Amino acid sequence: QSRAFQSRYSSLGTNLHALTKNITLSGGMVGVLQGSFNNEPRNHTDVVGRGDLVFEFKIADSTIAVIDLEATGGNGLDEKIANFSLLNGVAGSTDDRARFREAWVEHSAFNDKLIMTIGKIDLTNYFDTNNVANDENSQFLGGALVNSTVLGAPGNGPGVRIQGQLGESLILGIGYGSGDTDTSDVVDHGFGYAELDLKLRFADLEGNYRVY
Repeated sequence: QSRAFQSRYSSLGTNLHALTKNITLSGGMVGVLQGSFNNEPRNHTDVVGRGDLVFEFKIADSTIAVIDLEATGGNGLDEKIANFSLLNGVAGSTDDRARFREAWVEHSAFNDKLIMTIGKIDLTNYFDTNNVANDENSQFLGGALVNSTVLGAPGNGPGVRIQGQLGESLILGIGYGSGDTDTSDVVDHGFGYAELDLKLRFADLEGNYRVY
């Protein structure tokens, strides 16, 4: 029942626990102690913590709803040390806060060949993905290696995405959401994605060729 969910939250999806027949729960906590040296007089050390509780609700055989509750504490080093990207993707230069990080409904059809997601989403979960550099909690911590800075995707906000499998190795994804996460204006401040993804395998090597 967690096909689409686990494809994006593999680390959490392996720890799903059934609360009821149609509700599962997973969660995780991460802590970061980060400091600088040889940067006098601006040496600084900071601690950041983040916790997630992710609830998945099975609405129908092919429809799920997911709510991700997140609590983050600590600003990281970014406000102390100038840089071109985030030094700490877990902190994200935020104040202490608790929030609904994501909340969306997803429907799949034709044996997962067509998937639609709508709600408060993170577009980078679906576009420009990377198996080794797409999760600041368990992979690279620096923002430049979490998601592409060239594409400049906004933070989590209201949006929709549609993914269609055109062939065995060809996938088309279209997404649209709020380009300004301080507002919910998806018309005047919208951000759109389109990605054509060709997945090829040579012997044991797997690669992706993408057009955006």
